[in-house]
Amino acid sequence: MDGRAMRYFLIFAANLIAGGVLLNAQNVNDVFTFSQSPLSGSARFVAMGGAFQALGGDPSGVISNPAGSAIYLNGEFQGTLFYDNKNTKSIYGNTATTMTGDESDVFSLGQASFIFPLESMTYSQNNRSNKFTIGIFYSGRNYYKNDFVVNGENTIGIDSYFVNHANGSRIKLDELILRKDEDLSGRYGDLGEDVGYSAQQSLLGFQSYLIESIEDTPNSTEYVSALSEYQQVPLEQEFIYNQSGINHQMTLNFAFELQNRYYFGANINIDWFRYKEISDYLETGHDVNSPYSEINFVNNFSTLGIGYSFQIGALAKLSDFLRVGLTYETPKWIDFEDETSQFVQNEIVVNDELLDPIDPNILNIYPPHTLRIAAKYSLGAAFVFGQRGLISVDYSLQPLQNSKFSDPEFPNSDAFSVTNQLINTYFQTHSILRVGGEIQLSRFSLRGGYFSESSPFANFSNEPNQGFTAGLGYKFGPHQINAAMIVDSRTTNHQFYTNYYDSQGNPFSYQLEKKPFGLFLSYHFKFL
Repeated sequence: MDGRAMRYFLIFAANLIAGGVLLNAQNVNDVFTFSQSPLSGSARFVAMGGAFQALGGDPSGVISNPAGSAIYLNGEFQGTLFYDNKNTKSIYGNTATTMTGDESDVFSLGQASFIFPLESMTYSQNNRSNKFTIGIFYSGRNYYKNDFVVNGENTIGIDSYFVNHANGSRIKLDELILRKDEDLSGRYGDLGEDVGYSAQQSLLGFQSYLIESIEDTPNSTEYVSALSEYQQVPLEQEFIYNQSGINHQMTLNFAFELQNRYYFGANINIDWFRYKEISDYLETGHDVNSPYSEINFVNNFSTLGIGYSFQIGALAKLSDFLRVGLTYETPKWIDFEDETSQFVQNEIVVNDELLDPIDPNILNIYPPHTLRIAAKYSLGAAFVFGQRGLISVDYSLQPLQNSKFSDPEFPNSDAFSVTNQLINTYFQTHSILRVGGEIQLSRFSLRGGYFSESSPFANFSNEPNQGFTAGLGYKFGPHQINAAMIVDSRTTNHQFYTNYYDSQGNPFSYQLEKKPFGLFLSYHFKFL
């Protein structure tokens, strides 16, 4: 990075928000990205579809219901390795694009845990005892590695994105024209500090000859597409996405047993997020009578975040046959720090020369902001058939439409009001049904499971995302080896850009169909 770019690097860190301007680096897609945790964890947990709300006795089950650690009689260690292949297909309009190859495959540590039951305290009456346990857990909750391409046609091009930003910000034409001896980086940086993100997008659109002012006067604030005089034709659009990163979680667990029938627990969760996305948009197929041939819009986004949440759970043995459990997880507060950079390249001839890329060569560094992911409610029941096996059922609800962005330094600011309104209309309550079973055959265990998730997106009609799991286990002395596999099918909806929408105000979006295949292998050691 050159000296000029570094200068704005420092300025942006302190002064990017001015007058409560909305920061658009984050958008509604982030609520989905950072709230999701695909089925993963220990091999036994995965093999039974994650239905452990009323069971306990498994490290990933403790992450589901913190009361579950009080089931343990001995100290235990467990670690899990996993492999995941995503098998992604994108759908945009009537065009489907399937990704091949192993670019998005993941092989990593899925979880590791230590659980320590403490000495029991015995009552004299009925010789009933209380037991206290503590545990520490690591979970690789989500791996964001995913490369995919979205192809399709649209009569509304990327120029409308820049028009919407310019008209929405009411920026004056005079502010989009470079002064004598002023370069693009200087103006881009000044607009980011003084006005905000939309003003920067307006500058990129104007300087790349994609938008123009209705009136050629310095105070004009109304803009139209520079392509509007040409015939609208189906434009060929290609979006190339490269996503990477991870969500780690560390959990500290406390639980106790009461009268050998009732179990209560709490988890303190700390999440670390690292996410990076490069999106490369290419638009071709313009009217042959226009001077436009190819438009390229590249955005780089990266963020680091740390989040906190708490869980309280209870589990009860109503009889030797029936167990029930329930858990409440507080909203997850995640503090993010974002960085963005971008440029536009318009293949157009200006003054007998090909227009250079409109690249500010600036790294926008945004002040910290908070995303609050909605609370989650879970309950479950398990039917235990002695030493022969069991069947377990879980159900959870999470009203994602209640998620919100906020500014930690100015909690009453309306800087994110528009984005929060979009979240409220774009999302709905997300529900998950999980069913699992296990059969004990001496030292061997056979397991199977099923799960079904409703779409978290409102006004988006699709079949529930669902998957099947299977696995087996083998015990020998204090050791146990467990293996599991998962076959999943899920469809999700994603916006291209916050201000890129049709004439009715509906954001242009694409679907991702994923049919991941996962393998899990766990080693379990019991301290006798």
